[in-house]
Amino acid sequence: MLAIIEERRQDGAPANIETVLGTVMDPKLPRGTVDLILIVDAYHEFSHPFEMGTAMVDALKPGGSWC
Repeated sequence: MLAIIEERRQDGAPANIETVLGTVMDPKLPRGTVDLILIVDAYHEFSHPFEMGTAMVDALKPGGSWC
């Protein structure tokens, strides 16, 4: 999926999208750096949903949101 996103970005998709390869317990998103987290039909795939959710919320900028 990351390769598909990168390909689309190179083909003209918004340049402000950055792909990050995380682990099953850590999305590898730096604290306070993310404007928006969008999870679509994927939450049920997390083997460690609490840890992932906590790490994602920590990565949001002040005023950032997730949906």
